[in-house]
Amino acid sequence: MKKGFFLALSALSVLFFFASACKKDRNDAPPLADADPGQNKYLITTSDEKVLKVDPDGGNFEVVYSFDAGNRASGFDYDNGRVYVGDEKNTINSIDINSKSTVWRVPFLIEEPLTGSRVQVVVKEGTVYTIGYSGLLAAVDAAGGRPLWTYVVNPGFSEEQNLYYPTLMSVVGDRVMVGSAKTDLHGEEKNSVHLLERSTGRMIWKTELVAGRRLTGAVKVSGNTVLIPQRDLTAIDVSGRVLWNVSMGDPLEGAGTPVVSGDKVLVHGCNSGGSGGRLFCLSLSSGKKQWEIESGANIVRHYTPTVIENKYVVGMIEKGTEQAPLAIPFMANIGNGKKVWENAAVRVKSSGVYANRRLFFYGEEQEGSNRKGLMCLDAATGKFLWVNEAVSGSSNEDAVMVAENGVFKPAAQETDQN
Repeated sequence: MKKGFFLALSALSVLFFFASACKKDRNDAPPLADADPGQNKYLITTSDEKVLKVDPDGGNFEVVYSFDAGNRASGFDYDNGRVYVGDEKNTINSIDINSKSTVWRVPFLIEEPLTGSRVQVVVKEGTVYTIGYSGLLAAVDAAGGRPLWTYVVNPGFSEEQNLYYPTLMSVVGDRVMVGSAKTDLHGEEKNSVHLLERSTGRMIWKTELVAGRRLTGAVKVSGNTVLIPQRDLTAIDVSGRVLWNVSMGDPLEGAGTPVVSGDKVLVHGCNSGGSGGRLFCLSLSSGKKQWEIESGANIVRHYTPTVIENKYVVGMIEKGTEQAPLAIPFMANIGNGKKVWENAAVRVKSSGVYANRRLFFYGEEQEGSNRKGLMCLDAATGKFLWVNEAVSGSSNEDAVMVAENGVFKPAAQETDQN
């Protein structure tokens, strides 16, 4: 009887050992072990006047569409075989990537060249949301280019040409947000934020920022919480009531575009001038700091954190200048803020996009030939994989990845918050 008891106990011990070992193996599995890069089909991006389709394995590309010489692409999004892209003639264009032809072309107020114009584009559920330099926010039917509604952001709008540069537009859930980042304010003038109903363009509310403040990143919405980076990061509810405020320690720079992951907010900001840049993890409900990581210069707000599988976040350590941001990428665990990897052998100038264990940025190698262009890193390890100098220009936009398991977009452009 005792012998049987001990044999049974030994068997249970062996089972417990193997179960523990398996559990440990699962917990200790390398990051993104189940992600399959083979599901990535092609990247869509821009280079000066051209819209490009890029092979994710080595960077080889073909030209999908080319605007006239000197008319650079400006802001784009992708949906169902079409690229919706702005240009410096203040228009929005629908390009079929298979036929490489224009499906439709719609101007904002007037079609007139303006070097450096910034058309912004987001497509969601069959509608293209876009804003041009005349200060008109418009919703356009993606299939045929038919205008659905317009909203006047520019307070001095008239039917004549007038220049107005709003900050980044956001489309999240059933809301559209846009605001102003004007620096030459006069008298009682203040920058403002507009929250609109996505389906109709109806204004839900408009709120003025604190005197002298401007938007330093794009406004985001998660549930009933609106996150406004106005140097400080301020959270308000959809009625405009302030919920919390996280102060940034620099009078000029501050919070960038926030990203929500579950009950956490990830945002680049600063706690002082100079080298006071930080990647902050905050509580969505209270704004209380969970952890922070040093992130170089105080201008790190130019980068939007990239959340991967709600477990990891890709952040930046800024080493450049206001005129030429260049940063070292790293990945950290969202739960505790511990770094998984950091790659000081490259410098990136864009926030980038994640897709199936791959990260794609614009930047440069720091070792060897210092090649500059579109580059790819292994997201699990940070290892440099390739760079293509031919995919480069003065108006590059963060790429969009078309994959077998979905379409992956830059964090700042995501239309749904976790």
